[in-house]
Amino acid sequence: MAITTGTEGAERFNQPILDLVGDDRIFPLENCIEDILGYPAPSSEKPYRAYRYINSNWGDTWDDCTGDWKTLIERIFSSSFALQEPERRAHRQGTVIRGATQIQQQTERETLPQ
Repeated sequence: MAITTGTEGAERFNQPILDLVGDDRIFPLENCIEDILGYPAPSSEKPYRAYRYINSNWGDTWDDCTGDWKTLIERIFSSSFALQEPERRAHRQGTVIRGATQIQQQTERETLPQ
């Protein structure tokens, strides 16, 4: 896989990185990071503006993160997300079970003769 960006300074690093990590660990961006995040690229203060955009547009949890950035990060860290999913699923299941138990108890209290 050859990675061409049209940016000479960046391209000289692409092949050594590819050789080091392999095809399955490369996630090239077709555009700049601002395109992935979903806002116009600024001419200055790029890291700060990305930080400000994220803090203004995303919530406090991973579920609040949206768009192409979330998709890209989930692809990059797919094994980490796979490791966490059983734990998240168990937590959600526990919440459902607790909620169902509370509803059942409430219903029983309401139907008991006074």
